[in-house]
Formats: sequence, C-alpha cells, structure tokens
Amino acid sequence: RNYMDAEGNNKNYFASYDNPYFTVNENPATSDVNRVFGNMFLTYTPAEWLSLTAKGGVDAYSDYRKQIFAISSNGDNLAGIGEVAFNNINNKQFYADFIASGLLPLQTEWLKINYTAGLNLRSGQNTDVFSRGKELAVRGLYNLSNATQLYASNYEEKIMSRAVFGQLEFDIKNQLFITGSVRQEWSSTYGTNANSAIFPAASASWVITSSFDLPEAINFAKLTYGYGEVGIAPGPYRTRSLYSQPFMTDGFTDGLSFPYNGINGMTVSGGLGNQDLKPERVLGHEVGLSTKFLNNRLSFDVNAYYKTSKDLLITLPLPASSGFQSVYQNAAELVNKGLEVELGYDIFSKSNPFQWNINANWAKNQNEVTDISGSLSEIQIEAAFGSIGYYAVKGQPLGSFYGTRWARDANGNKLIGSDGLAIIDGETGNLGNSAPKWTGGLRNTFTYKRVTLSGLLDFRHGGVVYNGTLARMHNFGVSEASGDREHTYIIDGVKADGSKNDKAISAKDYYQKYLGDGGGAAEEAVTDVNWIRLRDVTLSYDFDVKRFTAINSAQISFTGRNLWLNTNYKGVDPETSLTGAGSRINGLDYFNNPGSKSFIMTLKVGF
Repeated sequence: RNYMDAEGNNKNYFASYDNPYFTVNENPATSDVNRVFGNMFLTYTPAEWLSLTAKGGVDAYSDYRKQIFAISSNGDNLAGIGEVAFNNINNKQFYADFIASGLLPLQTEWLKINYTAGLNLRSGQNTDVFSRGKELAVRGLYNLSNATQLYASNYEEKIMSRAVFGQLEFDIKNQLFITGSVRQEWSSTYGTNANSAIFPAASASWVITSSFDLPEAINFAKLTYGYGEVGIAPGPYRTRSLYSQPFMTDGFTDGLSFPYNGINGMTVSGGLGNQDLKPERVLGHEVGLSTKFLNNRLSFDVNAYYKTSKDLLITLPLPASSGFQSVYQNAAELVNKGLEVELGYDIFSKSNPFQWNINANWAKNQNEVTDISGSLSEIQIEAAFGSIGYYAVKGQPLGSFYGTRWARDANGNKLIGSDGLAIIDGETGNLGNSAPKWTGGLRNTFTYKRVTLSGLLDFRHGGVVYNGTLARMHNFGVSEASGDREHTYIIDGVKADGSKNDKAISAKDYYQKYLGDGGGAAEEAVTDVNWIRLRDVTLSYDFDVKRFTAINSAQISFTGRNLWLNTNYKGVDPETSLTGAGSRINGLDYFNNPGSKSFIMTLKVGF
C-alpha cells in the first residue's frame, strides 16, 4: 500500500502501468450528472366517439466529467508528465404527440372498432466540449493554467424526426381481436434518396375460452399471432463527406498535424458520405399461447418468433484509390429465431393474507448472418485488439470472435515446437460467439398486507468472453496461478513427429508465451461462461392513503441491484463490454471497470 515515494511519485514494478493504489488515490475520474425529465398532456373529448390528446415532454441531462493523471502517472501514455481533462456533455430530447382516438359508433353489439391516428415530433440536441492540459508544472494543481500543452475540441449534434401513424382495432364478439397499424417516418439522418420509411404491423388474437366450454381447470387460453416492422435510424451526419484536421505519420516519428507552424488546415475525412442511407428494418413474425389454470393461480405462456433484420448499418472498407477509407451503408441481413417460455404460480389462494408468487422464464435465441453487401463474406464490425476481432460472417451467428489460435493436428491436439511452446496457426479462426446459448430468470415475490419483498435470480448458460485482463496478468506474473512458478511446465500436445510432448519450459515462458499475451494465442484467453446472479431485491411498503382525497397511492421502496454473482469466469464479472454501452461488441474484458452494486430508495406518489 506504500504506492508513492518521498516526492510523491508513483512506485510501480512495470513501467507501462501505474501502481493500482496510485491509480485509485491519485488519478480520480469523476462524473457529476444532473437530469430532469417530465411531460404534460391535455385531453379534450368533444364527442363520445372522439378524444383529442396533446402531449409534450422533455428529457435533459448534463454530465460534467473530470479526469486526473498525476505527475509520474503512466496513464494515457503520458510518460509521467501529468494531465487534467474536462468533458462537459449536455443532452436534450424533446417530443410531442397529437393523437385522435375513439370507438366508432356502430349499430351492432358483436363488433367494436377502436381507431387511433396521430402525429409524432421529436428533436434531439447533444453538445460535447472537451479540454485537456498536459505537462503539469505544479504537482497537485489540476487546472488548465498549470499545463504547458493545451488541447480543446467540441462536438454538436442535432437530430429531428416526424411521423404520422394510424391504427384500427377490431373486437369481434369479445373473442377475436384484430389490429392493424401503419407508421410513416421522416428523419434528418436519412439520405436524400431515402426520403421516408413506412412501417406496417398487424396482429390477431383468439380467446379460446370465450369460444368453447373447456374443462373447469382451464380458466383462460389465448392464441396470438403478430407481424410487425420497426426501424432503427442511421447515425447523424453520415450522409456527407465531412472535413477534419489531417494527421500524417510514417510510423517512425510523432507525425505532423494541424495547426502547423500556426497555420490551420482541413481535409476531407476518410468516411465517404452516403445519400442512400435508410433505416435498419426488422421484420418480425411471432406466435404465442397464453394460459391460466387452477383459478388463475397457475399461468403458462410460450412464444416463438422469427425476425429478419434487413439493411443493417455497417461501416465497410474502401480501396485507398477511392480517396476514402470507409463508407457507412446499409450492408447486411440477419435472421433471429427463438423461443420464450414463462411459468408462474401463486402458492397460496387469493384469500390468504400472505402471498407467494413464483415466476420463471427461459429463452433461447439463434441468429445467422444471411447476407453481406456485395461480394463480401465477412466484415469486421468493430476492432479492439490486433489478436482478436468481432466479425459478421455470412452463414454464422453475428458476434463471432475471430482471432489467433493454436495450430492443431487432425485429432485436435496442439502442435508443440522444438522449444516446447505451442505453435500459433498461420490463419485466424472462429473462437466462439459472445451470445449465450440460453438465458433464464426466477423471481419470487412475497406479499403480506402492505409489505412486498421481491427478488430476481438471473441465469446465463454459454457464450464466450475474451479475458484479456487475465492474459496480461499471466504475462506480468501477477495472476494468482502464476504464483506457482518454482518448477517447469509441459504443455499438453504433440511434437512434429506425432509423439506426445515432453519438452519442459520455464514458468516464465509458460505464463508469458502460452497462457499470457506475451506470445500466446488469443484462443487461450477465451472462456465459455455461465452465471447465476442476484439481479435485484426490492422491499416496498404501500401506505394507506384513504384519508387523503387528493392522493390515490403512495409507496416507498428500497432496491439493491447486482448483489451476488456465482460464475465459472476467472475475471471480475463476465457481463462486461470494453468498448462501452453504445458498442455492438460484448464479451471483451481488458481491465474493464467492474459492474457496480447499487442501492436505491424510491418514493412514488400518485394523484
């Protein structure tokens, strides 16, 4: 824990990494978030068959961030010169809805028709102002005036969309329900050649118990089918080829950038604008059965779905001769199909003051990349490391990790070289997929009078994670396993002549060049994971508000999240993503911040 010397400098063993205690105590990263959201609505009913509603809302937040790298820190590749950075993010989302709805005045009892029509308006504004100062003069003074090298940048984003929509709902003898809807949307992020997009949807449900006299034990049974199309808009400003400050380097020097000698310069960036951009489109079919038994105490639901995602938005590489490096376009197709099952049971009858409800769910999803634009058979979705990447490969599930792997013989045995180390294959290969084979949940809810206690156990089986943290710790000899270093190791495999390997290697080579990332294959750090976690526990109390005419309900609750985890994963938590929440990549772990436990108190009052 003595992480600093007498002058306050970082005491570390590996030159490129800070002492963990120095990082925790001297390199704080803080975030001050303030958020406000709300809405207002007005409803006017001029006739029994017509209701007019106007609704408006806002969701705005500010995030003020500060990152410090103290003098002598190696963070941010600083070589100990010190740094302070400020990031001020502001985001505002506005929306407005104008809706007309009602029940058509038909002169019949066996048919009811509800209608809805309306207009939706949305706008979003995002600003990001960043400033940074490097090479601090005075230790412990984290102000831009204390820095020798200054840098600043800002980003502004505005998005607008509008949509018109309509829906009809048919109720036939309170047995058959049919719904049809359509939505047409315009967005500022669409290309000029796309103009707008139309999303239709339809569903039908049949309440079997309203049509037939079923056994007394069956209280409710309903069959449903639905088809719908939804869209995901492209990112902003991708329809144009934008300008940026150029940076040129030869790989041996720090390179040249602008401003240069006090003169600024701009050039067309490497991304080619695309006026043909349109939204991603998901076309989904779903069929389901909902049932209740034993005086509605037992429920069983099952749903199967088949969804096709078309026009997926992906950044594709371009030949350098085009003058650009990449283009963002609708370039892939993906199929998802799966099954969801839910089972619920009330242990005690409704008349019992103590209630215990058990609800279990299970889900399995399979996906496959069915098409990639042009003649491509694979495309790297995002990159994080040179030894492993996240790919979309035609004919395979989305999210496959491709990376370096061990060379093997026809029987799957690792090939061992004359030096006793495993040989890396000359070609990268599929190391697994980050998606789970199946997921499940088990929620228990206990209620006694006005007190309710609820807890959710979350299950996951399968899906790989790249544990780069452990590979690096093996390399540096600071993992728990690498403490066993007082003997030699023999890697399980075969030599070139096919005989079993018997060549011993040092503990250093074993942990650095085989298990670690100092020469080992990325395959060695990929783990197929399972977990059981206590996702949340909530204790709530509902107040008696009968004496207060203006208050309809009042509840106070206390919630804890991510309280317990049991997993075969050797890292902190397999539910992690190195590249952040907005990334498509899951399952990359490289010194990621661990998942946090949270405790929340909530007061809800209804008027």
